Order: sequence, then C-alpha cells, then structure tokens
Amino acid sequence: DRSELSHAAAARRRIERVLEDERAGRRDAEDLLHEEVQQARQGERAAEASAVSTGRKLAAARLELQDAVRRMNDVKGLRTHIEHATEEMEASYYEVSNQRQQLESQVHDLEAAL
Repeated sequence: DRSELSHAAAARRRIERVLEDERAGRRDAEDLLHEEVQQARQGERAAEASAVSTGRKLAAARLELQDAVRRMNDVKGLRTHIEHATEEMEASYYEVSNQRQQLESQVHDLEAAL
C-alpha cells in the first residue's frame, strides 16, 4: 500500500510538473504572441504615418508643378506679346523710314524748284 501511495504521489508530482511546464509554455507563447501583435501594430502605425507623409509630399510637389506650369505659361504669353510688339515696332520703323525718304525726296524736289 505504501509503495503504491508513494508511486501515486510521485506520478502526481510528475503530472503537476508537466502541467506547470505546459502552463509556463502557454504563458511564454501568449507573451510572444502579444509582443508580435504589438510590433505588428507599431509597424502598421509607422506605415500609415509614412503613407500620410508621402501623400503630403506628393500634394506639395503637385502644387509646385502646377505653379511652375502657370509661370511657364505666363512666360510663353509674355514672349508672344513681345514678339507681336517687336513686329509692330519693325513695321512702324519701316513706315517711318519710307515717309522720311518721301519727305527727303519732296525737300530735294522743292530745293531743285527754287
């Protein structure tokens, strides 16, 4: 009887140790899982922050590009205006030059008539 009780007590202690080891293993696994979940959440937040930052940078770049295109169009408009003004000035110059030649010819004719 004593021997059976002793064996039963030893078996119970072994079972309790196995159960305690199993509980400890489960706690370790739960701790690891919790840590992995936290790291995943941190990674997710970092990715979201990066996406927001990238979106802001893209929006700023788009505004800069739109401003550059507007300035380029302004320069094109000014260039066209300058070209037209230059053509008008050239036409006026030739007209004045022709009038001058006519006046000089008339003056020459009047001087010859005198």
